[in-house]
Amino acid sequence: MNILNRKLKKKEKEIYWQALSFILGYCSKPNEAKLSYINAQALEIGLSDEDIAKIKILESPTQIVQSIKKIECFAMRRFIIREMIMLAVSAHELQESEIMAIYKIGNDVGIDTDKIDDFFMWAAKGLEWQIEGAKLVKED
Repeated sequence: MNILNRKLKKKEKEIYWQALSFILGYCSKPNEAKLSYINAQALEIGLSDEDIAKIKILESPTQIVQSIKKIECFAMRRFIIREMIMLAVSAHELQESEIMAIYKIGNDVGIDTDKIDDFFMWAAKGLEWQIEGAKLVKED
């Protein structure tokens, strides 16, 4: 089941956006790739600019944990952690503090470290795939 194909509750949409926004601004100034991704995701799940303007920005891992814990669906919790990882990796400038924050958040909402490891490996494979694709385009 693709988590975004299921009918998300309004609160789940808001929490998802809060988590992505947290990672977007964590330890660095947001870049165009990250901003573009989060805006596309907001549209994908049905959040308007008006909706987003009303959502409280969360600034600490503890706040994100409290928010994510409100989601009963464990698949949705895992999905949020996976998306946070993908967003953090997307700019090719992953920082140790981001990694530690994601592990803390994931563990605190009940996701095993092994599963979080799997998500990081998945994201790394995707990055490798993108780099290989770019090389193929440039080859003579």
